[in-house]
Amino acid sequence: MLGPSVRPRPVARPTGREEEGFTLLELLLAATIVALILAAMGGLLATSSRATGAHEAVSKRQQEIEAAVKILSYDLGLAGYRGTTPAEFAVNTFSDPTIEVLKSGATASGNDRLVIRYFEDTERLFGGADTCGRPCVVTYDIDSGEDGTLLLYRQEGNSEERGIVQEVDRFLVRTLFRRSGTPISLDSAPAGSVAIPEDLAALNIEITFTDGTVWRFPVGVTNPFDEGDA
Repeated sequence: MLGPSVRPRPVARPTGREEEGFTLLELLLAATIVALILAAMGGLLATSSRATGAHEAVSKRQQEIEAAVKILSYDLGLAGYRGTTPAEFAVNTFSDPTIEVLKSGATASGNDRLVIRYFEDTERLFGGADTCGRPCVVTYDIDSGEDGTLLLYRQEGNSEERGIVQEVDRFLVRTLFRRSGTPISLDSAPAGSVAIPEDLAALNIEITFTDGTVWRFPVGVTNPFDEGDA
């Protein structure tokens, strides 16, 4: 007895799509989508890189300014210092003013020069070479660096100048403050040495950078102003 007949199952044939693959239009469309994605990612990375660079530049400038304020505060805080004993006071005398503000007196025109004088304690030198002189003469000046950009320099005595702030456009002493709090504006002061009051308490200093950023900060004076013997 014959069993039930078994019909063969139809074999699936490949469609035209599987035989032909992707069309040129589809490949172009896929390539365009990939290119757009890569372009978007590249723009995002570029923006992130620029933001990181700008943040690093601002952070570097912030550090330079903070360091400059600390150094200025140190020097102006010691301006007129003659020691702590009667013997030191008798020997340590000034022949020139302990603070000089020279309007438009910097090496770079249109900027101020600040000169500070004080006597350092020998113990403060820690055995190092005395490059500052007696009295110590510290000069803040604006001059061009090797690349032509302006820098704020600090110089001790006759030692080599050291740049402490870069890309500076202006360094100005804008205001003097008396101990009573009375301000003395120097905005219209003529070029040359400024008359310093005996009761000077602080100086208001302004630093303008090449990108237009402006920093203004007061720096206090601890010791009485001494106009010297000159």
